[in-house]
Amino acid sequence: MSWSESAICDFQAATNVQVVTSSGWDCVDGIPTTDVCSGWEGIQCDSGSVVSVMYQNYDSLYGTLPSTVGLLTDLRYLVFHMTSLYGTLPTT
Repeated sequence: MSWSESAICDFQAATNVQVVTSSGWDCVDGIPTTDVCSGWEGIQCDSGSVVSVMYQNYDSLYGTLPSTVGLLTDLRYLVFHMTSLYGTLPTT
């Protein structure tokens, strides 16, 4: 398991993203059950690294960003326009 997979599972645990998406987003004990870069709605990768987490117009998406989002070191885009996420961006 990579740190980025752990961070994505932490995001899944801190929000209801699994409920509002139609594919992917299944973790067991903090480990993805499928490849994060293959078919997880809202996730885009480049060379096996998560570079984008994008959810727009999901007003039923709520929760907070975990501090482990900082472990996504190749992340270029973090977009949650028109969602119900709240809180501050982690300093990481």
